[in-house]
Amino acid sequence: PVLITDSVLQLIGRKHVAAMEVWLWRVVTTVLLSLPTFVSIRSVPKLLIVLAAITGLPVVAFILVGMTRVQPAVWFESRHGKPVSFGKLVNVLFWNLEGW
Repeated sequence: PVLITDSVLQLIGRKHVAAMEVWLWRVVTTVLLSLPTFVSIRSVPKLLIVLAAITGLPVVAFILVGMTRVQPAVWFESRHGKPVSFGKLVNVLFWNLEGW
């Protein structure tokens, strides 16, 4: 709720808000996110599936857009026409993808 509330407040341009108002918005966000559980425990799995789909849609969109723009020939280019060092390439890929 904190991240959601702070992000929404920044997006709507309310950066300088009193601490009490921020706290109240966080409580409202928490209550709204908890409401499906209070209403019916049977609705929670359906809600989680909907939230997962909504969360995954931007990732799928970025992947699809990126696939149209990929140029594999660029992956193996090097500076000044030197041959590609595959050891360095694997090292860079390892460090860039390690957090996944």
